[in-house]
Amino acid sequence: MKKGIAILSETVLSAFSLVISFVLIILVVYTVFSQQTTRTYAEVFKSVGRDVATAIDRAAALAGSGMIEQEIPKGLKMNLTIDYKSVFITYDGEGIKKSFSGLIHSGPYEFENPEILCIVKSRNDRRVTIVDRACSCDPNDVVCDPACIVYSLCDPKCYTEEKDYV
Repeated sequence: MKKGIAILSETVLSAFSLVISFVLIILVVYTVFSQQTTRTYAEVFKSVGRDVATAIDRAAALAGSGMIEQEIPKGLKMNLTIDYKSVFITYDGEGIKKSFSGLIHSGPYEFENPEILCIVKSRNDRRVTIVDRACSCDPNDVVCDPACIVYSLCDPKCYTEEKDYV
């Protein structure tokens, strides 16, 4: 072997180390951004759960009848379950739970990909009713509208054998 001849030249070694450096930098940046995206995505659902729980507490605290419309950010794919003092949100195999303190005396409620919630409180029995559409009152349509309680109207589609004032 002659003196001065190397199997890998310095240029090839520096180019190879440069490629490895770029690959490592890209992997680190990708890992940081993907973790931040996952955390941000989870925070959105925590915020939605907190907002829904707060709206239920506000409705339950009303002295008379009242209604609150709670909008859900568009584009979120989730299942929302409202049970006794808890809001459960499940998304992409993950789940969060937020609690509220107001008694709703009704439920459980389950909604898939809701866009807006109508939260109605009846002064007669202090029941909080939740539906996954805008608050409206039309006694002549084919849908039970709990918001009619607020206007002291009777919606025939809401009639049940149980005395619930809806």
